[in-house]
Amino acid sequence: MKISVIIPTYNSEDSLADAVDSVRNQTFSDWELILVNDGSTDSTASVCESFSHSDYRIRAEHTSHHGTYKARLEGVKAANGEWIIFLDADDILQPDALEALWAFNNGKRDIIAGNIILDNTIVRTNNPSGDLSPRSFLNGILDSSVYVGICAKLIRRCIFTPIFALNHPSLEVNEDVLMLVSLLTYTRHIYVSNSITCYVYRGFDDNVRSRKMNLDNWYKLFDALEPVVAEIGNRETQRLFVQYEILSLFLFPLRINGDNIPNDSHLKKIINAADNIIIDDQCRKMLSDIKSPARQRARRLLFRVTEIVKRLMKSTLINMSLLSKEWLIKRIYS
Repeated sequence: MKISVIIPTYNSEDSLADAVDSVRNQTFSDWELILVNDGSTDSTASVCESFSHSDYRIRAEHTSHHGTYKARLEGVKAANGEWIIFLDADDILQPDALEALWAFNNGKRDIIAGNIILDNTIVRTNNPSGDLSPRSFLNGILDSSVYVGICAKLIRRCIFTPIFALNHPSLEVNEDVLMLVSLLTYTRHIYVSNSITCYVYRGFDDNVRSRKMNLDNWYKLFDALEPVVAEIGNRETQRLFVQYEILSLFLFPLRINGDNIPNDSHLKKIINAADNIIIDDQCRKMLSDIKSPARQRARRLLFRVTEIVKRLMKSTLINMSLLSKEWLIKRIYS
């Protein structure tokens, strides 16, 4: 068996058929499909069983509800394929996705990544592309120049083995970033293609859309990523990681309600790592120019956070040469 396709699914009775059909319609034939029902409370379990009975290449696994991260790992444990590819239950694969990705398997690469289509229209391309080291790929994740999701990638199954023993936190959002970055410690070579558009991302269902990445979860994510950054990164990686942390904390208050303040001791830890990073006056002005009345309370919270990091005014929190003004505005208003 060459490729195992894994679909973690939770209360996805209405969208699962499209995802399954996109696997059945692949031009590449040597695959199996594992449906991991993550403790659904609707009829997803019976839908999974129905698919498994209708096609010998499809298997259904049922677990208690522990979230997407653990459901994906359960699928990996059950897989027979040499390679793994993940597909979310509300997305689809392009018909030639497996064939196109498989063509770049040269025996040395452990991850082969393609482009995605957002909302059926926008192609999200990767830059840089070609053969990358784990460090270069990590830098691309941290500065958003490569697609950070775990999907749209063929991943050699054997590199998941050490991941099973890691005591990772349970995250409702960004769990794919955690998994992908963790795999880089055990990866030799990554190939990133801009010629393959293999995955159609069709947006979250209501269950996912209703979940929020709270501040505690951000800190859990940062703590889990930190050892990988230290192990395979260099000074530039450390700088990009601090930029990633601060950018997340600065933009996060714009998406929440309430008066939660980032934990001061955790923020000081990030500040202490930010010796060579500057806060940019233009960026601060952009944030202050947000006029929407609905965001007034969030903006006040933002500047309470800003006061904590004013000591960094002589170095840069956000380097505007790396993060374009247009990209930052899009992030703020998304």
